[in-house]
Amino acid sequence: MTMNVQNQLRLLMLSVLAFFAICTAANAVDPECLPANICGYRYYVIQEDGDLVNWGDYAPASYKDADILAKNVASIVSADLRVTLVIDRDRSLRAIDGSTLYNTSSSDPLLEDVAVARCGLNHYLALKEDGTLYVGGKNESGQLGLGETDTVEHKPTKLLSGVISVEAMDNCSYAVLNDGTLLFWGKVEENPVCVSPVAIGEGFVKLFSGKYVLSMDHTLYQMTWPENSDHFSFIPIMGNVLYASDNLVIQEDNSLWGLNDNIPIVPSNYSQERKNTHTPVKLMENVSYVSAGPYYSIVILKDKSMWLLPNQNLITSDPDHKYKPQKLVDFAPTPQIEIEQIYTQRNPTADFRKNLPTDTATFPNNTKANEINNLSFIGASVALIIVVVTIAYVVFTQFKKSDSSNK
Repeated sequence: MTMNVQNQLRLLMLSVLAFFAICTAANAVDPECLPANICGYRYYVIQEDGDLVNWGDYAPASYKDADILAKNVASIVSADLRVTLVIDRDRSLRAIDGSTLYNTSSSDPLLEDVAVARCGLNHYLALKEDGTLYVGGKNESGQLGLGETDTVEHKPTKLLSGVISVEAMDNCSYAVLNDGTLLFWGKVEENPVCVSPVAIGEGFVKLFSGKYVLSMDHTLYQMTWPENSDHFSFIPIMGNVLYASDNLVIQEDNSLWGLNDNIPIVPSNYSQERKNTHTPVKLMENVSYVSAGPYYSIVILKDKSMWLLPNQNLITSDPDHKYKPQKLVDFAPTPQIEIEQIYTQRNPTADFRKNLPTDTATFPNNTKANEINNLSFIGASVALIIVVVTIAYVVFTQFKKSDSSNK
């Protein structure tokens, strides 16, 4: 084989490797670190050494006496009085408290290589670094998106690919695909059940607790599905947003804002007609992470200090009743809450009417999610075939030329 042919083959092989590297990077999801979580009066915090501690209801009364629940923890997925899910530093998803809910022992991971995970009432979503979404747990309300409802306790099952953000709330689930499409499945309040993922919006990059979703221009919206409606509504809340947790929002300048005094905006009671809402008020500066609770919230500053913030009188003009944060630790794990960058131009409040069922007997099966994933798979397959055929053609042509010159 001549030197020219060898150089061309090397160039083609490098092109193939670059092609696959670009495809992998496009679907990559950064591993997340959520260092604090609150459930009612119970508080969960990851210490700098990876120990997960908790205090409050059914636990020690203060942080200084907190129990160690687990070690080597990287991120708190969800915590309530029934189950605590975490991602350890090896990126394995584990149920460490109340693990019988998911038919696993604390020593056996639910799933490995997990970048991001979320938990609803009885189900969980686990997103791998390659953008593959797995679902597990109960499915009575279609919250796993498997095309039907059942009473089976599901082990982790692959549902979608090309996912960049997920959120699980009560008996429903949400996901954002890498083209900005927002998907929903499950049951919201008295609305009919969606047993398969359905596209409900476009132009989004990140989901947060409290039924919040962030658009490509970093405007925060709250999602609502009005009763007897066949589509979701998107209510703009605030611009220039980096992160949100219920009634607390971090803006891109790392300032922390409160949206509502005493009563967090939560899925069950928020509506456009609510009268007791307030203009957002700045609470703290240099904030990198917040986990909002019904009575107190946990805040991490950019200097890595962790604070307990009382929710009472968060928004008040009376200085005598102004909140007083309490420092918990000087050094907390650094939060990793990266926002995916998507550069396609989409309308975040696009109308997706008639995708949602208005009749309890109507279940959408042919979803945009499946179409998108099928098209992505077909596109990648076609591209791979083109590359392979091109390499074969060049090799054959060069060998033929080389053979002719030798004769």
